[in-house]
Amino acid sequence: MGVVVEAATPSSPPPPQQHQQLAARWREFLRLRDLPGPTATPHVHKYAARGILDEMRAAIAASPAAGGSDDDDGDIEGRRAAVLSFLDFQQGLNLVATEELTAGERLLTAAAAGLRARAAGDGDSDGDDATAGRRPWAVAALVDALNQLAVVWFDWNEHRRAAALLEEAADAYRAYTGVDQLATEEAEGGDEGGQRRKQPPPLADPVLAWCGLEQDDDGWAYLEGLHTYTTYYLAQVYGALKLKDKSAEFCKLTLQRQLRHGKLNGLTWALDCMTLAQYYFQNNAFVLAHECLSSAEHVLLSTAVPEDVASGEVRDEGGEDAFLRAKADLECIWGKFYLAALQISVNDDPPPRLFAGLPLLRAGSGAPAQRPGVPARFATTSGEARTLFLACVAALTEALGFFRLDGHVTDHVAMVRDQAQAYAMLARFESDPGRRAALLRRRCAGLSALLGVPPDAGAAEVSAAPSFGGGGGGRGGTDGSGRAASAAAAASASAISRQHFPELVRALAYDLAVATEALGEAVGEAASAKAVKGSPVGVSKEARDCTVRAVALFE
Repeated sequence: MGVVVEAATPSSPPPPQQHQQLAARWREFLRLRDLPGPTATPHVHKYAARGILDEMRAAIAASPAAGGSDDDDGDIEGRRAAVLSFLDFQQGLNLVATEELTAGERLLTAAAAGLRARAAGDGDSDGDDATAGRRPWAVAALVDALNQLAVVWFDWNEHRRAAALLEEAADAYRAYTGVDQLATEEAEGGDEGGQRRKQPPPLADPVLAWCGLEQDDDGWAYLEGLHTYTTYYLAQVYGALKLKDKSAEFCKLTLQRQLRHGKLNGLTWALDCMTLAQYYFQNNAFVLAHECLSSAEHVLLSTAVPEDVASGEVRDEGGEDAFLRAKADLECIWGKFYLAALQISVNDDPPPRLFAGLPLLRAGSGAPAQRPGVPARFATTSGEARTLFLACVAALTEALGFFRLDGHVTDHVAMVRDQAQAYAMLARFESDPGRRAALLRRRCAGLSALLGVPPDAGAAEVSAAPSFGGGGGGRGGTDGSGRAASAAAAASASAISRQHFPELVRALAYDLAVATEALGEAVGEAASAKAVKGSPVGVSKEARDCTVRAVALFE
């Protein structure tokens, strides 16, 4: 919890010496709990902290309380029970931290049972108020205990049991605050404070309250932080249970809460928001996806880069700057967003938009450079399609500046293939055969470069390309095939090797074969319409050459 213990205010009488000693032992426990151990004995401090908890439990069981609360009506034994259950909870966490999971789970379960009874006021609620009878001494600890217990069961792959515990934690939060966990966050800029103030602030640290000392943590802020963890864990658990819609709902709820409550890790928040955006546009929720990506971009670009990262001292496991990688990932996802919109636009009957009624996720005034949105009916004209196309290609080109072929082969190839697909989608909207052929030539050129195949290669040049194991004298060792091999080698500066990446080469070859076949058809149409420069004979030859190349690539 990281609670900072302060002395009582000058206007309050100092706590008895016995409680001061308890508070001092509690400080020592908190210090040892968070102190990393040496490599040889990593749990040595945890064991020492465990001993302090045993001492404190015995002392509190025999001592009177120094602190009180108006809502407790002098229920000393009820408060004592809450504090002892809270100490059991801490002991359970200690056992889990020292990898004594079974014993830790048992103690956490027992602690949750005690806190559950106390948080509910032992069923002494009268009247219709949903928050009546609730006790501030135990509610925050109960939510925390249920969260931690759910993590244990989740790690044991007991996802349904973890979900039940987290749903109970959410219910406990709602019962104490009187606030619906979903409805409040959905209201733009909503404030649940007016409702929750019906109850006294929950205690972040019952031990300090027992000792009559003030708490540094604001009780409401502490409970809100715990509930944010609940929603975060629920998103993970629902994902593991294959409940994708519920997982996305709680992921969005978590992101919204992180914006409104507590300190925000801009990099982590942006990455999570980008992941949510991909789920949305994969389910045709382009308005929500655009809002998520714009919010992620705003937060990412507004995040101050730590000095050690900016200087290159701190890098991720791959030796890369995490912020540069995040920005490149953002550009890549923007590109995929626009490509998905283009792919849906070419369908004769686009699917309906999903999640149309969900509210947007706002993180500020938007990104510095506003990205175009997706039309309500997707792209229906060549102009609308070109807007999406230009945004797609620009974003992918920016991402390729980071995901270079040297070091990011798989990502680089995937983005080049996406760019090629964007050219194909835009060509579907082009009515002029000549311009359609020009777009398809660009599509082929990008794929050809990765395979080391010259854009106008014939069958011999295709066979001689390094990606296909060629590069020698070619077929029969003739001068023509030798020149073909030289041309292929010259075009292969950025080609990938079948020896090292056979699956990528196979996929690229198939894409290029399909693209070349489509180009041949477009060139043939252009010849018939006399829409391109050059003689019809020359155009027909280009169409025939495309067919030859496609056959060679398919082989």
